[in-house]
Amino acid sequence: MRSKIVIFSVLIVAIAVVSFGFSHKKSVAKADELITKIDSSKVSKKAQKTDLFYAVGGTYSRSIRKSELQNSKMLNDFIEGYPVNWISAYISVEVSANNNGLKTSLWSKNDVLSDEQKKMLAGLEIDAEVVVRVKYNTKNVITDALEENEMNVSLTVIPEIEAVYIGGYENMISYLKENSRDKITMIGDKGVKPSVLRFSIDKTGKADNIKIIQKSENIEIDNLLIELIENMPKWNAAKNLKGESVSQQFDFKVGKMDGC
Repeated sequence: MRSKIVIFSVLIVAIAVVSFGFSHKKSVAKADELITKIDSSKVSKKAQKTDLFYAVGGTYSRSIRKSELQNSKMLNDFIEGYPVNWISAYISVEVSANNNGLKTSLWSKNDVLSDEQKKMLAGLEIDAEVVVRVKYNTKNVITDALEENEMNVSLTVIPEIEAVYIGGYENMISYLKENSRDKITMIGDKGVKPSVLRFSIDKTGKADNIKIIQKSENIEIDNLLIELIENMPKWNAAKNLKGESVSQQFDFKVGKMDGC
């Protein structure tokens, strides 16, 4: 009888040990799953840091070519979408130009350019800034009374043929991303401030005259971006009205995308 009790006790202990083993394995498995989830979360957050916005474009918001200015006789000849129908009567039209650091302003009575204005516009060089300020009266649709208004239009003179990255825009963006994104993420653990670099594509198609317009607040990243533009493959240079190669300015923007 005593031996049966001993055997039964041993069986109970063995079953308990085996049960504990299974229970322990399940606990370890759950812990491993939790660790995996936590690690995945970290990886996801880190991946978001690499989601940067890259863009390259001209330094202008609205452009005009020299050939268009040379043939212009009225404002709507070089201002696309000029709102002729809004204007009941003109008060004054001022055309200003900043050409190689020299600012000139000339006036006319209406949307027909004066001889002096036409001559000034025809003589503008690439990157010259043009500002048109129109003061006019428009009729109030309710009261039928004339109201004074002002319209401002800013334009930048661009080459007849703009500089183009050899291989196209998408290949240029791929070059910029592949040679900087991982490095920027490693340097900027706290995120990347939006940065803007201005550079020129010279007559040979090489990037030069690189300036930081908006800093990233991280000198390592700023230096990396400057080096990135310096080592960028050549472009097809811009050409003027005579077909001669000329320099053209561009802005390179990089930073965190909105909503990330």
